Amino acid sequence: MQISRFILFISLFILACSFSLMSKDVEIEKGNVIYFFESGKMQCSSEINSEGHTFVLYQSLSKNTRVEFNSIKRNPKKEFVLTALMLVEAETELCAGWVNMQEVNIGIDPKPVEKVTLSGKIVYKNDLITVMNAV
Repeated sequence: MQISRFILFISLFILACSFSLMSKDVEIEKGNVIYFFESGKMQCSSEINSEGHTFVLYQSLSKNTRVEFNSIKRNPKKEFVLTALMLVEAETELCAGWVNMQEVNIGIDPKPVEKVTLSGKIVYKNDLITVMNAV
């Protein structure tokens, strides 16, 4: 009995992961990334001012999606990488509801600007970068 439950659980887990991998997509342009996961959608915009300070704004673009800041790091090429947790929630006729989450790593390629246009709630700031969440 325990073995059959374990096999069923593993089978459902593999099926869920396979479905999740098929539904990912991303749109990238200078200073902007739009990331799709399941039925959710998020955006990460970035600008760099004349003093070399980078500004990043991330936000949910779907009412069923929540994005939570995790960290900002620099890779060996000295590029910033934003790590966030993307949670997608939905209710369907087949089941009461489901939640799916994924850790997202987004390389920051900021758009050079004279005046920064991004604004939001600051979640992280240092001498080189400011990360904000749209509210």
